[in-house]
Amino acid sequence: MNWLVILFAMLYTGVALAKTGKSEPDCFSCRIEIKSLDEGIPLSGTWRFTRHDHIRNADPKTSTAAWPIIETPGSWDKAYPDKKVYRIGWYRGELYFAKELIGQEVVVLLDAYMSGLRFYVDGDLKFERGGQNSHDKYFSIQPIPVRFKVTKSHHTIAFRIDTILMTGVYQLPFKIVSYKKQDFWVSIYKSWGGELRFVSSFIVVFFGLFFFLIYMKTKSTLYLVAGLSGICIYPFYGLPGDMLIRFFEPESLLLLHYTGLGSLAAFHGLFAQHFYKFYPRFNKINLAINGLFILLFFGMTVSFDLKLFQYVRKLIFLYAISVAAQYIYVLFKAQKKHKMALPLFIGETLMVFCAAHDILLALGVIKSITLLFFGTLVATGSILFVASSLFANTYVENRKLLKSVEHVNRNLEGIVAQRTSELEEKSRDVRTMLESLPQGVLLICSELQIHKEYSSYLETIIGQSNLANKNIFKVLLSRTDLSKDQLDQINSTLMCSYENDRINFEANCELLPHEVRFHQGDSTKVLSLVWSPVVDSGDCIDKILLCVRDITAVVELENCSRKQERELKIVGEILDAGTVRFKRFKAAALESVTHCLGIANRETFDHDTKASLYRIIHTIKGNARTLDFSLITEFSHDLETQLENESIEYESLVTALRSLQKLLMEYGQIAREKLNVGVQSQGDEVLSKEQVIQVLNINEDSDLEHLKQQIKEVKDLLASQYMVSIEESLSPIIESVPQLARELGKQPPQVIAEGLDIHIPQSVSTTIQDSLGHLIRNAMDHGIEHADDRVAKGKDPVGRIKLHFWEADQKLYFQLKDDGQGMSIQRMRRKAQELGVGQKLNTVEDIASLVFTSGFSTKEHVTEVSGRGVGMNAVYHFFKDRGGHIEIRVDGANDKDFISFHVAGWLPLLIKEDVA
Repeated sequence: MNWLVILFAMLYTGVALAKTGKSEPDCFSCRIEIKSLDEGIPLSGTWRFTRHDHIRNADPKTSTAAWPIIETPGSWDKAYPDKKVYRIGWYRGELYFAKELIGQEVVVLLDAYMSGLRFYVDGDLKFERGGQNSHDKYFSIQPIPVRFKVTKSHHTIAFRIDTILMTGVYQLPFKIVSYKKQDFWVSIYKSWGGELRFVSSFIVVFFGLFFFLIYMKTKSTLYLVAGLSGICIYPFYGLPGDMLIRFFEPESLLLLHYTGLGSLAAFHGLFAQHFYKFYPRFNKINLAINGLFILLFFGMTVSFDLKLFQYVRKLIFLYAISVAAQYIYVLFKAQKKHKMALPLFIGETLMVFCAAHDILLALGVIKSITLLFFGTLVATGSILFVASSLFANTYVENRKLLKSVEHVNRNLEGIVAQRTSELEEKSRDVRTMLESLPQGVLLICSELQIHKEYSSYLETIIGQSNLANKNIFKVLLSRTDLSKDQLDQINSTLMCSYENDRINFEANCELLPHEVRFHQGDSTKVLSLVWSPVVDSGDCIDKILLCVRDITAVVELENCSRKQERELKIVGEILDAGTVRFKRFKAAALESVTHCLGIANRETFDHDTKASLYRIIHTIKGNARTLDFSLITEFSHDLETQLENESIEYESLVTALRSLQKLLMEYGQIAREKLNVGVQSQGDEVLSKEQVIQVLNINEDSDLEHLKQQIKEVKDLLASQYMVSIEESLSPIIESVPQLARELGKQPPQVIAEGLDIHIPQSVSTTIQDSLGHLIRNAMDHGIEHADDRVAKGKDPVGRIKLHFWEADQKLYFQLKDDGQGMSIQRMRRKAQELGVGQKLNTVEDIASLVFTSGFSTKEHVTEVSGRGVGMNAVYHFFKDRGGHIEIRVDGANDKDFISFHVAGWLPLLIKEDVA
């Protein structure tokens, strides 16, 4: 690494030399004698210079004696001792021509590197450039040819340069030559700073895109870095060009072309590390620093600061060269491991020396042309060359490998054909067995999909064909009466079993159902499920065998038998008690239960009421025990036990009382239909004849269809309340959002909702619909701003409303949040004082909770959407009346006035309803 030390020593020496100049330099530009133009006259030297911008500086009569003298080409840093930064500089020179040159046309060549320029001869403007230009050539970073005719022996030239680089004449050539229509060296200079950069930019971008496409196919990071190296260097090559100046401001292009250097410093090192070793921590820091540089240059195109630019420009040059030196060290070490490191080492080394050359040029130590473009071109080209070579070698090797594989395949074809024949024979045997088996047999693969080999009878049970590769939950389990929690447990058990020892399956197999009710259209089947693990050669579970058997008829016969036994038991109890005693007992008991339902109201449900209910139920139990009505006795006893519990809820008690009422009516119905006992009392009218289930006409000759019909009637009476999904509940509200946005003159927001697949009772659905309608309208009108206001705040013009629903502890929880401006604390506090509640507000949460107060609104004018202070108060009562809760939760402050918040609440999902 000695050469690196020497390189930095040279830079340090160059800087020192730049700072150490003559105390009183000679003035070269004060008298430039031109005797011949055969070879061209260099204009490099000391020039009169001033930073004071005035048109009279171009007037030959204006004295320049007080102007400082600076080296040209070179930086303006040493022109004035105050070290101020400025962007306007004037140069003046006196040209003295020999008499024989009078009448000739001459050209002054100077390179102002993208800067604005005005060139005067004897006070007359001869050339001007600056800003976008669709007509004249701009000469970007090429030497500008200023042409004029020598009309006398003495001409005064002055040129004004507007640059952010604080270097007026940036590089060579800087000379005066005779005008020639075809000048070889002028063509070379222009091609070097113009067409060559332009063509190179598109070549490296083309190769960058090529390797990026290779990365998309191979996912190899080497090709990704090579592609990004070619693509991201484009700003340094292509932006300072005449073509883009027709569309963009030159100064913006000058700023942005430095971003190419930041990308170079980032990606060249990443590519080099592929041949030695990676430095993850360094890479993260390097990418972050270069990303910061790039953001700074982008930011300065919007808000420019000359002092910051001068600092950042120097810093990025020094940082890039120091990081490149580290890459060179890596590549130097990598040559022992990989032969492709050598061209990279040569390219990066050349780039570092070119960068050092340009730093000395910028400091005014040397006078030359910029070489950094050439150095970066060679370094980037070496990367693209190495990537191309590796890609070509990989392609050739793959072709060779493909030929080898084809040869092996030809030898294997005979063996494969023989094994295939044997497997086909075994498969036919297995298929014959599966087609003949009178039950559903299937294998569940690791992704919970049904294996293609399954028994034909499975399609008969499921009522669906082509079950191969379909999810077992969608085909079977989700269509059963299993709860969501049970389905989640089954899913977890199955997924945890695959690729594990069978002991995991055996430990959790009790979570797998063995009997389910399968819903198929209007009918329901009872299915028996038997689960068995299938292990591979490593004794790990590979698949799970499931045997499905339709036991609907067996279960229905068992249910009918149990029901008949229950009815026979009731008939026996009534006969043993006597019909007269039964009628008296039933009438009294029904009257007592009706009385209990009358006194058990919500307003007076206290300790005394519970005691009165306890005495009545105890009397019913005693009478039932006396007459040996066992079912009534057992139920009454359980109800007594509930009443002994002081924490019994009102809803639970009412449900139990109505269940006891139904049991008494069941006794009465059986007495009428089986024993012709004419029992008519007030309680018997609870169910009409159309609602009574005809269940006692069962005998040994009853057919299966008759039993199914009676079971259906029982299910119809006991059907649960209809359930709907949250998605169905909210779809009308979400669909109305665009129309509401148009009414408010806002962009329709994006509504993001989670948990829409949750199913809830119709009553909860109604509450959710009513509440969310108010909340979303409130977010649209109060929270989300108009698109222009959002853009001014740096937000996406399209707002966002997030909804999240989830279930827990038999409750439906939800959260709603929008990305609007939030609540205005000052406005809410003023409104609270108007309502007379301001003295109770101690915290931000107290202020936020005022939105639920009746009549509270921060809107100054009432509209059709909001402003009356009713909506949020209604939401509060919706939740409260339904037994739920809702609140405002403060997230934080957006600024000194507005706070960010979200709405959170829950509703109970347990359904409490009267049973007729």
